Amino acid sequence: MLSLALAAIVAGTPTEMRLLRNADIYGDTIVFNYASDLWVMDRKDGQARRLTSSLANETYARFSPDGKRIAFSGNYDGNVDVYVIDTDGGEPKRLTFNGSPDLVLDWTPDGKIAYRTPFNSPTQRTASLWIVDPKGGQGTKTV
Repeated sequence: MLSLALAAIVAGTPTEMRLLRNADIYGDTIVFNYASDLWVMDRKDGQARRLTSSLANETYARFSPDGKRIAFSGNYDGNVDVYVIDTDGGEPKRLTFNGSPDLVLDWTPDGKIAYRTPFNSPTQRTASLWIVDPKGGQGTKTV
């Protein structure tokens, strides 16, 4: 369903915007990955605004349940970690520090961030589900 909505939105935009990836929708606002940065766009006016601009790659962006924050995976320091940023922009806050690649999956109903990581797994090919509070603190393995 998300793919159909994005196809309808992107149909009238310039060709280069058809490369958007990993989109998420909250109300009329869309967050997506384009050219290794995160962008937000209002469906009504179709104007995209860059949310992040760094040499790092930011991806897997997901809106919080209230739409005020966006969790994403980014490799600012050479490792893919979980970050959170306000939907209006600002400085991303790093939430994971374990040295393994941490990929954001979504937000839990109670406002925590679910992510997948091979941290503390027998092999780097085995990933587990973890939860971290967007305010910070130690992540918790759930499965």
